[in-house]
Amino acid sequence: MTGANRGLGLAFVRALLAAGARKVYAGARNLGAATQNGVQPIRLDVTRPDEVASAVAECGGVNLLINNAGIAMGKSFLLADGIKAARAELETNYLGPLAINSQASEVVLD
Repeated sequence: MTGANRGLGLAFVRALLAAGARKVYAGARNLGAATQNGVQPIRLDVTRPDEVASAVAECGGVNLLINNAGIAMGKSFLLADGIKAARAELETNYLGPLAINSQASEVVLD
């Protein structure tokens, strides 16, 4: 799971464990938040191809992938840093999940 260290992601982790999941790979930038029994913390910033590749290689036997990583910069496109904020949102919310899905499906399909 991406974005597993707080909010909705943490709720997903808890629900999966409560439903009987034996292991939950919790991908997050901050590993300190994923400390529950049954949780395998994985350093993962979905905007970094090296971390995506490492996480996919490390997480064997995945039955379910939840792409929960996301950001909302709340910036107007008309501001000086509006394009930078839009790029960050696209990298995290759109391209990051595509990268995870693409690499994970290659592993599953091979």
